[in-house]
Amino acid sequence: MVKPRFEEYKPDNCSRNILYRINESRIIRFTEEHEQHKEIVYLHIQLENGQYAVYANEYRNPLIEKRGCKTADVLILIVDEQKKHIFSFLFDVKTNISAFSDNLLGENAMVTALKEVRDFLEQLEDTLISKNALIALYGNRSEKENLGIVTRNFDSAKFEAVAEMYEKIFQENHAANPLILYKLRNNLKPYGNIIERVKQFAMKKIAISGKTYQLHTYILEKENGNNNAEISSDTSACQNEHADENIKKEIYSADIYLSIEDVGSTPPPPPLPST
Repeated sequence: MVKPRFEEYKPDNCSRNILYRINESRIIRFTEEHEQHKEIVYLHIQLENGQYAVYANEYRNPLIEKRGCKTADVLILIVDEQKKHIFSFLFDVKTNISAFSDNLLGENAMVTALKEVRDFLEQLEDTLISKNALIALYGNRSEKENLGIVTRNFDSAKFEAVAEMYEKIFQENHAANPLILYKLRNNLKPYGNIIERVKQFAMKKIAISGKTYQLHTYILEKENGNNNAEISSDTSACQNEHADENIKKEIYSADIYLSIEDVGSTPPPPPLPST
């Protein structure tokens, strides 16, 4: 039987686009570095007997050309060999997906918002192709798919307003100055094919290849205290860039708890005692 090939998991040395196997419950710390701040996602992976996890940063199937392929930050599988079931979860970190201006007719706010959503959807779509090719190697198994976003703010109302404003701008009887209206329409026309998807995105739903997914959202909170505090020994670090540890940065973090059953922002309840 054909099986996927994994690398040995080394907590302090995670490379991009490598599949790592994890054989025991642990916390993985994914870090994304920026000039003035960094974002940390603590992935609490809970495994039971007969289960293992697969972890990858920016995973792309090796048969897919790198040019033109967009990847999500993290892909995780939890595989249950006995039940022949796979739990999959992929997500991307966005500093603030809702950071565009409230003044939708100025400062390129709508173009910024539409581009953010479009690029995010393309990351998920491309990574799902790679993930599905990986899952196919496991043969006949059930799968529970999950998609997510980690960000400082997710403002559904702002994305609803963008979709509504887009439709108003392209109405024939719009009352705006003709020159301004022409420029707006010219700038926004390339995004017309994603407006319905923006409406879904505002409701935390994503449609890909005829399937609708619930979008799991996790909010980054600013950490207080010493930025150089040590991480506990059961936490391993994977980051997308080498950081200059001498530079103090603001830290924003989120916790994600994963098991074969579900994914969430709070720890799962303890198992019921056996009778």
